[in-house]
Amino acid sequence: MLNIIKKRPAVLLILFFLLSIAIRYPHLNRPLSKHHEFNAGMVLVCIDTWNTNGGPSYSGFCPVLNYTNKGDKFFSSKYANTTSVNGDDLYMSFGPGWFLFPYYFFKVFHLPASPLSLQFFDILLCLLSMALVFKIAKKMFNEESDAMPTKAIIATILFLLNPASLWYFGNGFVHEVMTIPFFLAAAYVFLSFIENGSNITFKRLLLYGILLITGIFCDWLCVFWSGITILYAFFRSRKDKQWGNYIIVTILSTIMAIAIVFLVYGHHVGYKNYFTLLHSRYDYRGMNEENSGSLFSYYWIILKNYLTSYLPLFIALLILLIINRRMIRPAIIKQHPGAFSFIVLLVATCLLHHFIFPQFSGHEYAVFKSALFLSLCTAALSTNYKTSYIIIGLFIILSIAQFYYINPVGAYSFDGERYDYAKTIGNSIKENASADEVVYINYKNGLAEPQIMYYAKRTCFGSPNLQDAKVRLADQTYAQKAVWFDIVNDSVTSIIHFSK
Repeated sequence: MLNIIKKRPAVLLILFFLLSIAIRYPHLNRPLSKHHEFNAGMVLVCIDTWNTNGGPSYSGFCPVLNYTNKGDKFFSSKYANTTSVNGDDLYMSFGPGWFLFPYYFFKVFHLPASPLSLQFFDILLCLLSMALVFKIAKKMFNEESDAMPTKAIIATILFLLNPASLWYFGNGFVHEVMTIPFFLAAAYVFLSFIENGSNITFKRLLLYGILLITGIFCDWLCVFWSGITILYAFFRSRKDKQWGNYIIVTILSTIMAIAIVFLVYGHHVGYKNYFTLLHSRYDYRGMNEENSGSLFSYYWIILKNYLTSYLPLFIALLILLIINRRMIRPAIIKQHPGAFSFIVLLVATCLLHHFIFPQFSGHEYAVFKSALFLSLCTAALSTNYKTSYIIIGLFIILSIAQFYYINPVGAYSFDGERYDYAKTIGNSIKENASADEVVYINYKNGLAEPQIMYYAKRTCFGSPNLQDAKVRLADQTYAQKAVWFDIVNDSVTSIIHFSK
């Protein structure tokens, strides 16, 4: 077995991939809960609605955040960006790809819209991303012809087993996860361009453009990558005219991708409405006067997110820096001729994204894009392999410990709430609310979480008290009856049916 592993590094990586699944196993197929499973709930609610109404064409391929019973529509939700003419709450902050890809995956393989199906899809994205990181690392460390590409293997293990990857490539499906494989594939093609300008051929540029378009269809990350690399290409084009072709293709691909997103959403809700929506979302998520006073607090949250996501990786990197007594640039620059530039571009893309969207970057998953450059930088310092193996072993132990500390095994989450709270509440709503009743709950300051809605198979409207719910029903044009669920400490304490 050891001889096979030495001759076939892919076997070793598959073993580590299986280890990552084993680490996640206690949390697979458990009820939707916290730690950003909110996003998984959004996707599953949307897929449920599409399945019920004939597919994504029902909403013009716009993600839907509600169910479609008589009592489920014509409302305003904190979690949605706009309400369509059909009374559906739509989510349009990012391209619809991160909803559409799992929907069609479930259709092709006849899978139900369930947490386990989405986790299975997410783990397949992890496998694809692992393979791409391995290819990137082999090229960057000039190990493509090596029988045992040690640094590439180390980089891949670091990417695969850090706490962020263990969670977001499992339970925490979100738009940043969906775009990562396309971003990694584009980065791999770009690395070949840095290697030699003659690699900037029509076929590779075509492939690169398709990857950018698909990535932007899921998340805006590749737009930032495009902007940073265009600036780099501008300086390279002075000596190598092939980079001019890169600039043209990248600009056209980025514009085309953004135009596709605008066409999908604008056609359904109106282009002016969608533009207004984007402006309001950036006012909330981005860099503006209203948020400027909170910038320090946002950046402090981002720093904490890096620690909760990558603390074991930072420890490994720090130890290697101390052992080598040299900065990371000399360690990288001896590898691929464009390795240092590649790392700088990756770092610049992530920092620019954090800077432009400071409020959004307060979400932990916003730092997930940084896993690649952190893994590559740490692997670059692994010059003494015996020492590196010990450090990697320490990294794996610390990653597993941090993963289970943040996501405890058992019935209760890190903050003491039961993992099954959403399923328990949702099932109660499902059993006690008829299709023509509007569902009102007082849960969490009047906010209905999509995790609860998924299990209830109903849209749950927030209302602070019963009297307020009655006022809201009076304003509801398309329903005559409602039911009020009083929820205390994640349990339904009373159910009251009423009508206009």
